[in-house]
Amino acid sequence: MQDDILDLTGEEFAKSKGCVGGDISEGKRSLLVIYTLQKASVANKERLLEILAMHTFDQKLRNEAIAIIKNYGAFEHVKALAERMVLDSWTDVNKLLPTPQAKEKLKAFAEFLIRRNK
Repeated sequence: MQDDILDLTGEEFAKSKGCVGGDISEGKRSLLVIYTLQKASVANKERLLEILAMHTFDQKLRNEAIAIIKNYGAFEHVKALAERMVLDSWTDVNKLLPTPQAKEKLKAFAEFLIRRNK
């Protein structure tokens, strides 16, 4: 989920891939896109699907798609969902791991995955 967010918002991450919005060019139906399609007006839904179907490398079109996704709060929704998933699963993991050291390492790794910016 964080990779999908960074692909559309993280300049450092995007530079390593060569562009911002590579997932748009691929026509990827990420959770960001699915959430947006559920919330968007008919016109925005149709436009987003149209841009995704183009598999375009035109940055202006990718930016338009990103703006639609941003407009419906998809970034915040997906970030919150990722954080909830980590917190919810931590209750089970906490019972299973035997040592505090193993627990701390796993917890630090999980938090890195949902908070990283590169």
